[in-house]
Amino acid sequence: MAKSTIVLSRLLVQLIGAGQYLDIVKDIMTKVAEHRDDDVPESIKDRDVAKAFYGIALRVIKKSIQDENDAKDMSASIAVGMDDIIQKNVIVDWQLKDDVHNRILNALEDYLTDSVSIKFDYDDIDIIMEEVLKIAKIRYAQ
Repeated sequence: MAKSTIVLSRLLVQLIGAGQYLDIVKDIMTKVAEHRDDDVPESIKDRDVAKAFYGIALRVIKKSIQDENDAKDMSASIAVGMDDIIQKNVIVDWQLKDDVHNRILNALEDYLTDSVSIKFDYDDIDIIMEEVLKIAKIRYAQ
């Protein structure tokens, strides 16, 4: 464990008490071991790759939308849309084919600029597209 992590852990124990700290750590371990996602909207609970896209979208959307539930709902909807785009373009060895990457990136850009109610700036769109494609290459490898 890194020195800063140890210091933070000790500080948390002092602030909230060892028993509560242990409960928090056990809960995190259980969620990781069981792959539980209590904070994930129902619409993506059964879509593992969309959950990863959701995290990317939520990180960007939180900059613009203050209401947590609205940000989560919008992020889930966007994640499903992006997941659908990727799945429509997956072919054998697609992760090695630049033409497929370009088709996916174009479709994602069109979707993010034209089909969602929030207006992203182009830097955020680029970040979302790059991260989504990177995850998709790993998670949808054929």
